[in-house]
Amino acid sequence: MTNSLSRRAILVGGGAAALSVAVPGIALARRLPDIQIVDVLQAALALEQRRVIAHDHTNSHPMLTDPEILTCTKMLDNHKRHMTTLEEWLRRLGATPKPISVSASVVNTRDEALKLWIKLERDLMDAYLAHAPNLTGELLADGVRILIDETRHHTILSQWLNIRQA
Repeated sequence: MTNSLSRRAILVGGGAAALSVAVPGIALARRLPDIQIVDVLQAALALEQRRVIAHDHTNSHPMLTDPEILTCTKMLDNHKRHMTTLEEWLRRLGATPKPISVSASVVNTRDEALKLWIKLERDLMDAYLAHAPNLTGELLADGVRILIDETRHHTILSQWLNIRQA
């Protein structure tokens, strides 16, 4: 086996196992105390909730094309699934998921909506990447699955914005 991994090896099936080989330190990750894991999960849940709120506020806007709305609806489904996963982990650790209360950002154009969504997706990616070395086992596997979705969302939204600005 070589040290280089294809994107397919990471994205299909071998997520956590592939990352443990590809990213030094993950295989030997130290486990945070449960209280700190709860804080990490609550923060991730808040970011996912912000993304859903932003999506709900702007997805019905006539600035998006029908194919974009369909794709964004699939992204919303992913974020709701992420929220469910995080809530389940919090409950497994004996914590109660905390709902957030934020007002939706006001966007007036398609590009503003895309920039907002891209920023939120980047924040989610950064959060999962920052804490992956501290996670182990099933929690790491779930985090990697979520990170893959966030990366895909960020890529699609960035491409839409770049095509629009080209």
